[in-house]
Amino acid sequence: MVMQGVKQLQSVMSDTRYRRAVADVMVALAESCDSGLGELDIARVRHRARKIYGCGFKIRVRECVECGHRRVGSGEFSGQMTCKSKSCPTCGENRSHRFGMWMEGAAPLVEQLAPKQSTRPYVWQYLVVTTIRGATNASDWRGLRGRAIELNRSVIRAWKKVLKSPGTGMLKSVEISKTGMVHANLIYFGPTVDMDEVVRVMKEKSPRIGHVSYRSTVCEATPKKTHEALGRIARYSTKSASGARHAYTDEDWLSGEESTDVVDPSLVASWEMATYGMNLASKSGTFVGLPLDERGGYTGEETDLHIEPDTRTERLDEAHAPSDPEDDSLVVCDGCGEHGLWTWVEVDTEGWLRHCHDRMQPGIARSRWHPMLRRWRKQRRWKKINACA
Repeated sequence: MVMQGVKQLQSVMSDTRYRRAVADVMVALAESCDSGLGELDIARVRHRARKIYGCGFKIRVRECVECGHRRVGSGEFSGQMTCKSKSCPTCGENRSHRFGMWMEGAAPLVEQLAPKQSTRPYVWQYLVVTTIRGATNASDWRGLRGRAIELNRSVIRAWKKVLKSPGTGMLKSVEISKTGMVHANLIYFGPTVDMDEVVRVMKEKSPRIGHVSYRSTVCEATPKKTHEALGRIARYSTKSASGARHAYTDEDWLSGEESTDVVDPSLVASWEMATYGMNLASKSGTFVGLPLDERGGYTGEETDLHIEPDTRTERLDEAHAPSDPEDDSLVVCDGCGEHGLWTWVEVDTEGWLRHCHDRMQPGIARSRWHPMLRRWRKQRRWKKINACA
């Protein structure tokens, strides 16, 4: 499955077809005569492809121990039901959401570590570093790997020679666009970046590095709003492939009720093989060693930093409570009307989402699904048809 031309690297398909296509292309690329992979590596690719295809078919929901009623909107993908692959829509959304929550909790702590007597003010900045040209062949996974490694090394070089100084920190994430462009998203806290100097250092040993195509200072009206904005930027930055995160943001796609535009499976499969064993998202400087868990919650370690009470509703959502059924004792069960005891049960994803949608409710925690969303999509589709008629 080879597609030529960057303008064609996009398809319209359902969730099941998308996963099946990614898995099939991965196996085909690994088994091709010019792949150069050994039997052990091919077996590993087959195993990962099976995990990607089987991911997301089961979802765990909260069930009342007393009456067996399952709470609408409590669905969650986690544990052994996820493949943890970089390009999986379900796992990609889980990963980016954790980074977003971590960044929102880490931002006020990082600001406390900034030097007090610095002559240059420390500010939050968002940068995008690109390569010169993306892949023109969706099956060229070796070319993608070379670009990813070169970009990763150049960003590390720029951090060590230009960006690194006392009190600075950086979150780096490498991803691929729908056109095959490999690029890095950087969230940096420190003095204002000299972009010309950063590009010069990057190109010393990496001539294929393009330029810092975008730079923005993140500053909202209040510190709290700035931290929330950083959380949203981190969620956007740590996705693996642009357009491959539809599990939480598009329940109609996951339930099989709607098809949508996604990155071409051949490009996603090549990116999955190209980045196998690579750490695409990493932290540097003051971002490392903070007393926070992966969701940005305080771990209880002794520290001189001032820790604000965590009042974010997303973290206190009942769907993210541990498996202990007593944790949801204050939630009233709609089935028996009592303050029930809740436990986790696994159900079929497609059936659960359709069950919730029939009741005009989302099926997954934190989902932005709304009954008007599908009606709006149908109206937009008919407008396109009438315009072409």
